[in-house]
Amino acid sequence: MPALAFFHIPLPEYNEAASDENAILIGTRMEKACAPELNTGMFTAMKEAGDVMGMFVGHDHDNDYAVMWKGILLAYGRFTGGNTEYNHLSNGARVILMKEGARTFTTWIRLKGGEIIDKTVYPDSYMKDDWRKRPLVTE
Repeated sequence: MPALAFFHIPLPEYNEAASDENAILIGTRMEKACAPELNTGMFTAMKEAGDVMGMFVGHDHDNDYAVMWKGILLAYGRFTGGNTEYNHLSNGARVILMKEGARTFTTWIRLKGGEIIDKTVYPDSYMKDDWRKRPLVTE
């Protein structure tokens, strides 16, 4: 059964994925992920389990991006408000809409005023399109 994982602190793989020039990163990345130096293997365990489609974290107030890493979407929520040391993004929230019976979901950021930004579909929005593999269209 498809699953999503939610926790506060990003895993070290967030930095690996965000630094990969071949990865498609959608959203705002204004700081490096504040991930632990010790890699506990949590990402690998979820990858091997095969059910987790996406991991969602918070902690870093100036990030709200999503990036695919080894078939799993690594995403941030959005700073929702409160007193903090820093924050350069307007308040909002990440919304996730799962599709029953399928390994897909749609996610976006909804800003405090109602505007929707960075709407994507997992996994399609994070796949590079190879135009050479498209079917030939003739008229």
